[in-house]
Amino acid sequence: MKLEEDKTSKVSYLSPDIQNEFINVLSNHVKTKLFNEIKSAKYFGIMFDSTPDISHIDQNMSEVILYVKIQNRKVEDKEAFLGFFPLQGKKAADLNDEILDKLQFRQTI
Repeated sequence: MKLEEDKTSKVSYLSPDIQNEFINVLSNHVKTKLFNEIKSAKYFGIMFDSTPDISHIDQNMSEVILYVKIQNRKVEDKEAFLGFFPLQGKKAADLNDEILDKLQFRQTI
């Protein structure tokens, strides 16, 4: 038996581009469901937080939404991590503008 005879070819139709597209489609579906649930919540809170790196410069801001889901007389407090976004400045006015821009974008979704 030759070594070449044992080799079987495997075909994969999931190229990196297809995999990324699949991940994006799933991500958008989850975000849509999540935003719909948050929009239907009576109570919610928004939390933005950043952590400085070793040089004391804030690199990324995290965005978290806390909300209360009430369904069939059952009350649940929920927390949704929406992701990170890069910071352009470190002054209070810069942070304020970036957070407001992010919230404005979320409102259009």
